Amino acid sequence: MSSVTRKPLFWIAYVALSAVALLFAARLFPLAIPLVNLDIRMSRAEAIANAEALADKFKLAPPGARTAARFDHDGTTQNYVELEGGGRPAFAALTRGDVYSPYWWDVRLFALGTIDEAVIRFKPDGSPNGFVRRVAEAYIRDPATRALDADQARTLAEARAHADWGVDFARYTLHDQAQSALPSGRVDHTFVYERPEHLGDARVRLRLAVAGDELVSVAPFVFVPESFLRRFQELRSANNLIAGIASASAGLLYGIGGCILGSLWLLRRHWLAWRPAFVAGLVVAGMLALAQLAGAPATWFGTDTTESPTTFWLKQG
Repeated sequence: MSSVTRKPLFWIAYVALSAVALLFAARLFPLAIPLVNLDIRMSRAEAIANAEALADKFKLAPPGARTAARFDHDGTTQNYVELEGGGRPAFAALTRGDVYSPYWWDVRLFALGTIDEAVIRFKPDGSPNGFVRRVAEAYIRDPATRALDADQARTLAEARAHADWGVDFARYTLHDQAQSALPSGRVDHTFVYERPEHLGDARVRLRLAVAGDELVSVAPFVFVPESFLRRFQELRSANNLIAGIASASAGLLYGIGGCILGSLWLLRRHWLAWRPAFVAGLVVAGMLALAQLAGAPATWFGTDTTESPTTFWLKQG
């Protein structure tokens, strides 16, 4: 093998194949993972501080609440807009406009052992972009106003959403509304509004929720047609099949052929230098452990509030 690598023809072919692979990567990477130019003006620490201030101002979170933050985006809307709603230029324009923000900071404020919690959302520029508060079914702030009628609840929701969260209802029309009566006697209401702007067949909407006599949700979202979701799922099924075959092939070639047969072949010839590989493995394992530990604060975002801290950390292992 060493005699082959000493020949100039080997290295010429190696460089040529590398250049072809680089050209394919440069052409296909923007198609597989489109690049987005996004101006993020709020840090994670600022998001948490602002969320705590809003939660304290509007009494959204339980006392002594923990916090967990993550920067996330609306992948479903991105898939739809890029494939059927105008392409990548349309999605780039959406990120720059004020119709809907597909990227955001989410800050969760919660306490272990309690149902009450809140998630407050911010746009990348730092402005508040809604919230969702979860309360127990038995929660009632004022028994006298726990069962508002639809008109009263809508008036309350629009007034609080405008005053506290800056929602301009001149840009929205009421699309749908619903209500549910709970065993505690509390009546909850949901109102869905729609903007006139269209993203293909998708619609930009806003959901307001009222629990008794309190506004508990201001949530902008994009309604994506169900027909697209089915088509995309079929597309992903084919991609997942290809990925599964590729993973199985790599496991056979690398795992059995490389790691097992290759190691036995090297052992028989006394060419296996296991100590450097063992040290490198320890270094990689240590770095992976540190990476998982660094991501633990964000992992709290999806933790069930019935879990104890001990259970949480055991799951991280």
